[in-house]
Amino acid sequence: RRALVSELGETGSLPVFGILLREISTPESQLREQAIQSAIELIAHAKPANSHIVRKTVGMHLQQFADQDMIDTLSTIADTSTPQIRRNAIWVLCQLIDPSVHTECLDKLIAAIADDDDNTAKMTVSKLAKFTDPVVIDRLEEFIKTNNVESRVLRRADYIRDQIETKTADDRLKDAV
Repeated sequence: RRALVSELGETGSLPVFGILLREISTPESQLREQAIQSAIELIAHAKPANSHIVRKTVGMHLQQFADQDMIDTLSTIADTSTPQIRRNAIWVLCQLIDPSVHTECLDKLIAAIADDDDNTAKMTVSKLAKFTDPVVIDRLEEFIKTNNVESRVLRRADYIRDQIETKTADDRLKDAV
Protein backbone atom coordinates (compact mmCIF):
# COMPACT_ATOMS: atom_id res chain seq x y z
CA ARG A 1 0.00 0.00 0.00
CA ARG A 2 2.87 2.35 0.84
CA ALA A 3 4.46 1.74 -2.56
CA LEU A 4 1.15 2.36 -4.33
CA VAL A 5 0.57 5.68 -2.56
CA SER A 6 4.09 6.88 -3.29
CA GLU A 7 3.79 6.01 -7.01
CA LEU A 8 0.31 7.41 -7.71
CA GLY A 9 1.47 11.00 -8.11
CA GLU A 10 3.62 10.12 -11.07
CA THR A 11 0.53 9.28 -13.11
CA GLY A 12 -0.50 12.93 -13.31
CA SER A 13 -4.04 11.63 -13.58
CA LEU A 14 -6.82 13.14 -11.48
CA PRO A 15 -8.88 9.92 -11.09
CA VAL A 16 -6.22 8.44 -8.75
CA PHE A 17 -6.47 11.44 -6.43
CA GLY A 18 -9.35 9.81 -4.53
CA ILE A 19 -6.99 7.16 -3.21
CA LEU A 20 -4.55 9.83 -2.05
CA LEU A 21 -7.33 11.92 -0.57
CA ARG A 22 -8.46 9.00 1.59
CA GLU A 23 -5.01 8.94 3.23
CA ILE A 24 -4.74 12.74 3.40
CA SER A 25 -8.14 13.10 5.08
CA THR A 26 -7.13 10.73 7.88
CA PRO A 27 -4.77 12.64 10.20
CA GLU A 28 -3.62 9.45 11.94
CA SER A 29 -2.80 7.68 8.65
CA GLN A 30 0.75 6.41 8.49
CA LEU A 31 0.68 7.15 4.77
CA ARG A 32 -0.52 10.76 5.04
CA GLU A 33 2.85 12.40 4.37
CA GLN A 34 3.47 10.16 1.36
CA ALA A 35 -0.03 10.89 0.08
CA ILE A 36 0.58 14.65 0.36
CA GLN A 37 3.88 14.23 -1.51
CA SER A 38 2.11 12.20 -4.19
CA ALA A 39 -0.64 14.82 -4.49
CA ILE A 40 2.02 17.45 -5.25
CA GLU A 41 3.65 15.09 -7.77
CA LEU A 42 0.22 14.54 -9.32
CA ILE A 43 -0.03 18.27 -9.99
CA ALA A 44 3.54 18.42 -11.31
CA HIS A 45 3.05 15.46 -13.67
CA ALA A 46 -0.37 16.44 -15.01
CA LYS A 47 -0.58 16.84 -18.76
CA PRO A 48 -0.57 20.52 -19.80
CA ALA A 49 -4.16 20.32 -21.04
CA ASN A 50 -5.32 19.15 -17.60
CA SER A 51 -2.83 20.86 -15.31
CA HIS A 52 -5.10 23.74 -14.31
CA ILE A 53 -8.02 21.51 -13.29
CA VAL A 54 -5.70 19.09 -11.49
CA ARG A 55 -4.05 21.92 -9.56
CA LYS A 56 -7.38 23.53 -8.64
CA THR A 57 -8.98 20.22 -7.62
CA VAL A 58 -6.06 19.04 -5.52
CA GLY A 59 -5.65 22.49 -3.93
CA MET A 60 -9.34 22.73 -3.08
CA HIS A 61 -9.39 19.31 -1.42
CA LEU A 62 -6.16 19.90 0.48
CA GLN A 63 -7.67 23.11 1.91
CA GLN A 64 -10.45 21.02 3.45
CA PHE A 65 -7.97 18.95 5.46
CA ALA A 66 -5.25 21.52 6.07
CA ASP A 67 -3.63 21.42 9.47
CA GLN A 68 -0.19 22.19 10.85
CA ASP A 69 1.11 18.71 9.96
CA MET A 70 0.09 19.18 6.33
CA ILE A 71 1.70 22.62 6.21
CA ASP A 72 4.89 21.19 7.71
CA THR A 73 4.90 18.36 5.17
CA LEU A 74 4.35 20.76 2.27
CA SER A 75 7.06 23.03 3.62
CA THR A 76 9.49 20.10 3.57
CA ILE A 77 8.40 19.18 0.04
CA ALA A 78 9.04 22.80 -1.01
CA ASP A 79 12.71 22.26 -0.16
CA THR A 80 13.16 19.75 -2.98
CA SER A 81 15.62 20.39 -5.77
CA THR A 82 13.03 19.51 -8.45
CA PRO A 83 11.60 22.84 -9.68
CA GLN A 84 8.16 21.50 -10.68
CA ILE A 85 7.63 19.80 -7.33
CA ARG A 86 8.94 22.82 -5.42
CA ARG A 87 6.76 25.23 -7.41
CA ASN A 88 3.60 23.21 -6.85
CA ALA A 89 4.28 22.72 -3.13
CA ILE A 90 4.77 26.48 -2.82
CA TRP A 91 1.57 27.11 -4.78
CA VAL A 92 -0.42 24.88 -2.41
CA LEU A 93 1.21 26.45 0.64
CA CYS A 94 0.14 29.88 -0.60
CA GLN A 95 -3.43 28.57 -0.65
CA LEU A 96 -3.27 27.16 2.87
CA ILE A 97 -1.31 29.44 5.15
CA ASP A 98 -2.45 32.29 7.32
CA PRO A 99 0.55 34.66 7.16
CA SER A 100 0.14 35.81 10.76
CA VAL A 101 0.00 32.25 12.10
CA HIS A 102 2.44 30.46 9.80
CA THR A 103 5.30 32.98 9.81
CA GLU A 104 8.01 30.32 9.44
CA CYS A 105 6.33 29.03 6.31
CA LEU A 106 5.74 32.59 5.13
CA ASP A 107 9.48 33.21 5.42
CA LYS A 108 10.10 30.21 3.16
CA LEU A 109 7.61 31.55 0.63
CA ILE A 110 9.24 34.98 0.70
CA ALA A 111 12.64 33.38 0.12
CA ALA A 112 11.17 31.69 -2.96
CA ILE A 113 10.95 35.06 -4.74
CA ALA A 114 14.70 34.61 -5.18
CA ASP A 115 14.34 31.04 -6.48
CA ASP A 116 16.71 30.02 -9.27
CA ASP A 117 13.71 28.75 -11.22
CA ASP A 118 12.17 31.90 -12.66
CA ASN A 119 8.70 30.33 -12.96
CA THR A 120 8.70 29.44 -9.26
CA ALA A 121 9.86 32.93 -8.29
CA LYS A 122 7.25 34.69 -10.45
CA MET A 123 4.41 32.44 -9.29
CA THR A 124 5.39 33.06 -5.67
CA VAL A 125 5.43 36.82 -6.23
CA SER A 126 1.96 36.61 -7.73
CA LYS A 127 0.61 34.61 -4.80
CA LEU A 128 2.28 36.71 -2.08
CA ALA A 129 0.97 39.90 -3.69
CA LYS A 130 -2.59 38.65 -3.13
CA PHE A 131 -2.24 38.56 0.64
CA THR A 132 -3.56 41.55 2.54
CA ASP A 133 -1.93 40.86 5.90
CA PRO A 134 0.70 43.52 6.74
CA VAL A 135 2.85 40.81 8.34
CA VAL A 136 3.85 39.85 4.79
CA ILE A 137 5.42 43.28 4.33
CA ASP A 138 7.17 43.06 7.72
CA ARG A 139 8.63 39.63 6.92
CA LEU A 140 9.53 40.73 3.39
CA GLU A 141 11.46 43.72 4.71
CA GLU A 142 13.24 41.47 7.22
CA PHE A 143 14.20 39.11 4.39
CA ILE A 144 15.67 42.01 2.40
CA LYS A 145 17.61 43.32 5.41
CA THR A 146 19.12 39.95 6.32
CA ASN A 147 19.95 38.70 2.81
CA ASN A 148 22.12 40.07 0.09
CA VAL A 149 19.50 40.09 -2.66
CA GLU A 150 19.84 40.89 -6.34
CA SER A 151 18.05 43.80 -7.95
CA ARG A 152 15.48 41.48 -9.59
CA VAL A 153 14.54 40.17 -6.14
CA LEU A 154 14.27 43.74 -4.82
CA ARG A 155 11.92 44.60 -7.71
CA ARG A 156 9.81 41.57 -6.89
CA ALA A 157 9.70 42.55 -3.22
CA ASP A 158 8.71 46.10 -4.13
CA TYR A 159 5.90 44.77 -6.32
CA ILE A 160 4.54 42.60 -3.49
CA ARG A 161 4.74 45.47 -1.02
CA ASP A 162 3.00 47.87 -3.43
CA GLN A 163 0.20 45.40 -4.10
CA ILE A 164 -0.42 44.73 -0.41
CA GLU A 165 -0.26 48.40 0.55
CA THR A 166 -2.65 49.32 -2.26
CA LYS A 167 -5.10 46.59 -1.27
CA THR A 168 -4.91 47.53 2.36
CA ALA A 169 -5.67 51.18 1.55
CA ASP A 170 -8.52 50.12 -0.76
CA ASP A 171 -9.92 47.82 1.92
CA ARG A 172 -9.84 50.64 4.46
CA LEU A 173 -11.64 52.94 2.04
CA LYS A 174 -14.35 50.33 1.40
CA ASP A 175 -14.80 49.80 5.15
CA ALA A 176 -15.14 53.53 5.73
CA VAL A 177 -17.86 53.93 3.10
